[in-house]
Amino acid sequence: MASIPACYELIQSLDKAEKIHFKRYISHESGKGDTVYLKLFSELDKMANYDEGKLKRKFKEEKFVKHLSVSLNYLYGLLLNSLVNFHAKKDDRLKAEQMLGEIRVLFKKRLFTQCTKQVKRARKFMEEREYGFYLYLLGSFEYNLTVLQMQKNELEQLSTINGERAIHLSRLQSELAVFDLNNRMAKYMREKELNPNKIFLKETDDFELQLRDLRTHLNEGSTVFKLFYLNAEQRLYYLIDQPIKSLQASHKYLKVRRNLPKVLQYSLDADLTTLKNHTVKAVELCFFDEAEYWLPEFDVIRAEKKSLAHRCDLLKRYLEFRILLYRGKTEDLEKHILALLPDLDHLLANNVAYYHIWMYESLALYYFLKTDMQECLVWIDRVFEQKNVDQSVRQRLVNMRMMEIMAHFNLENYQLVKSLCRSFERSVKKIQSIENEFIQELEWVRKMKRLENYFLPRQMKDFIVSLLPEGYFSIPPNYRLVLISAWALAHKNNISLYESWLQHSANILKKMKIEAGMDSLGFMKSK
Repeated sequence: MASIPACYELIQSLDKAEKIHFKRYISHESGKGDTVYLKLFSELDKMANYDEGKLKRKFKEEKFVKHLSVSLNYLYGLLLNSLVNFHAKKDDRLKAEQMLGEIRVLFKKRLFTQCTKQVKRARKFMEEREYGFYLYLLGSFEYNLTVLQMQKNELEQLSTINGERAIHLSRLQSELAVFDLNNRMAKYMREKELNPNKIFLKETDDFELQLRDLRTHLNEGSTVFKLFYLNAEQRLYYLIDQPIKSLQASHKYLKVRRNLPKVLQYSLDADLTTLKNHTVKAVELCFFDEAEYWLPEFDVIRAEKKSLAHRCDLLKRYLEFRILLYRGKTEDLEKHILALLPDLDHLLANNVAYYHIWMYESLALYYFLKTDMQECLVWIDRVFEQKNVDQSVRQRLVNMRMMEIMAHFNLENYQLVKSLCRSFERSVKKIQSIENEFIQELEWVRKMKRLENYFLPRQMKDFIVSLLPEGYFSIPPNYRLVLISAWALAHKNNISLYESWLQHSANILKKMKIEAGMDSLGFMKSK
C-alpha cells in the first residue's frame, strides 16, 4: 500500500479561503490558469481518500505522471509558499520572517541602499512588537551593511550595533530562563492542586532564588518576560501557601495583559481563560471588590469576539451570584435568581459540563439556604447527571454530596443520611491522594453516621453540638467547612440557614480584611 504523500494531507487541511488563494497564487506564478499543478491540486482536493492508481489513470496522458512523487513534492512546495504568502498578511511573526527574507535577497544582490531602507522598516515593525529574536537577526544585516558601506573607520557605529544585539540576546536569555522556571513550576502546581497540604520546601527555595535573580531584568525586560515573571511570582506564592499575595500577583499579571498595545495582545480566548481563573479565585478567597473590578472586562471581551459571548455571559452571571450571596444582598439576589432561571437554558447551551456544574451548584446552594430542600435536591441531581467531567470537577462534586447529606437530614430522612455518608466516603476515597485534603469533611461525615445513637429530634441539640467543626475561618476559607458551620449553628441557635450563612460570611470578610491588612478586598490600585 502506497504511503499517503504530505502534499495530499496538506491539501485536506486547507480551508476555503486558503484554497482560493492557492489557485490565484499558482495561476499568477505560472501565467496561466490551466497549469498541470492546478489540475493535480484539484484532483487531490476531490479525493476522500488518497488513491495513487486513480491519480495515474486520470493523468495517464500527462508527462509528469511518470515522476509522480517528484511532482507531488513540487506541488507541496508551491502550497507551502502560498500559505506563507497568505498568512503573512495576518500573522505578524510570519511578516517579520518575510521581511528578513526580503532583506537577505537585497543584501545578496548588493543593493545596499534598498536593503538599508528595508532594515529601517523592519526594525520599526519588530520593535513595536518586541520581537527580540528577529531584532537580533536583523542586527547582523545592520552590522554587515555598515561594514560594507564604511567610507572611513566607523568603529563607534559598529560598536553601537553590537551593543544593541547584545541587549536583544540578553533579553532572549532572560525570556528563556523565565519560560523554563514556569515550566518547572507547572508540575508542582498540579501536585499542589491535588494535595493542598503538600509542602515543597526545597523546590520553592530554589524557585525563590531564581525569581530574585530574574527580578534584576524587570526594568529592561520585554513585555513577554514581565508577564511570565508575574505568572511565576503568583505560582510561587501559591506553592508556599500565601494565597493573598498570589492573588495580588495574579492581579498585576492580568492588568499588564489586558492593557497591552494591540500589536502585543494575546488571543481573546486565552485572555478570557486568564480572566476567569483570576476572578473565580478572587471570589473563592472572598475578595469581592477584586472580582467586581474585573467584571466589566467580560463585557469588553464579549464585544470584541462574539464567539466568546456564551462563556462571558455565564461566567459573569455566576460571579455576580456568588458576590451577592456572600455580601448578603438579599433583594438583589432574589432579582438575580428571577432573571437567571428563564435564561438558564440559553446560558448553558454552548457551554461545557464544567460550567453547567457551576450554575447548578449555585442554584442548589441558593435553595438550600432558603430552606427549600426539595428544590435544592433537584439541582443537586442535575449536577450528578453531568458526564465527561475531569478530576478537578469530581473534587467540586464533593460540595454537592455534603449539601445532599444536610438537605436529607433537614427533611428527616435519617436512614438515607447514613447511606449517603457511606457513599460520600467511597467517592472521596476515589479522588483523594496520599495527603488527603478532606480530613475534616470525612471526620464530620463519620460523626453524622452516629445519629442512630441519639433520639431525634428530642436530642437534636446534643447531636448538632458534636458536629460543630473548628477552623472555618481558615485562610483561604474552606467552602465546605463554612457550609457545615452555617448549617450546624443554624440548628444549634434555632435560626434560619440564610441568617447563619450571612453571619459566617460577615465574620469571614472581617477576618480576611484583618489578615490582608486592607479596608477593601481588592488590588485596584496595584501597579
